[in-house]
Amino acid sequence: MPNENHLIDEREAKRVLERALALDEARHGSMSVEQLRDVARDMSISSSSIDQALEEHIESLGLDQEPGEPRGFRRISSATLAAVFVVLGLFVWFAIMRIVPSAAQ
Repeated sequence: MPNENHLIDEREAKRVLERALALDEARHGSMSVEQLRDVARDMSISSSSIDQALEEHIESLGLDQEPGEPRGFRRISSATLAAVFVVLGLFVWFAIMRIVPSAAQ
């Protein structure tokens, strides 16, 4: 057991805490959001920072989407989708116009 008065620099303390979290995860398998918030509070991490980190984590996993919804689907706006269809329609029209006159000759 280490001396309780021993000073550990911030970088090393972070490594020790990360390792302790990894060991707990291996033993328990998971952690609730409430438990995560408690740990963050104990580490003097602001609630706004943990909220943002949780939000980014959820977005990275795609958990904010409806089940069965393709990943990234919500990022395409209606205007972008309409523009894509217009361009595709023009392309098809142009292709048909190039084929039809040559077929009539």
